[in-house]
Amino acid sequence: MPTAKKDYYAILGVSRKASLKEIRHAYRKLARKYHPDLNPGDKSSVEKFKQVQEAYEVLSDPEQRRMYDQRGFNIEEVSSAQSDPVKPTRDDEHDPLHATDTQTRRPKRADPEFDIQTPPDQHEPIRPRALSNLDLIIICGIMAVLVFILVLYERYHG
Repeated sequence: MPTAKKDYYAILGVSRKASLKEIRHAYRKLARKYHPDLNPGDKSSVEKFKQVQEAYEVLSDPEQRRMYDQRGFNIEEVSSAQSDPVKPTRDDEHDPLHATDTQTRRPKRADPEFDIQTPPDQHEPIRPRALSNLDLIIICGIMAVLVFILVLYERYHG
């Protein structure tokens, strides 16, 4: 795991606005060049391969790339921050409207014992949506076809 901040874009040799496809292409090219199996006994090649791999792991993940672009990147700080529970930013015990569960980051319920819930067998009624012009055209077309079939049926069987 890295301990110092590095310029992952420079390691891969791509611009900061590079697409995922360009990043992947650069990674594959450099991984092939510095792969330990292709350079046996070359310690600098192994280290460079690890750096290329680390850079690709960060830049290929949209969330990690966004974090890296915003404030640089140090995996140890981020992983320790993600493993710790969320620290409340305001006094959540005294503000029940904005309190959040520190494990799930979801709003806390004021009092689960008195929480009003719909029983599972009673669902909200389905509200019909307004028909669009396309819906009306399709319905008219289907009705016209049905009338045509009915007229043909009456003519030959009636």
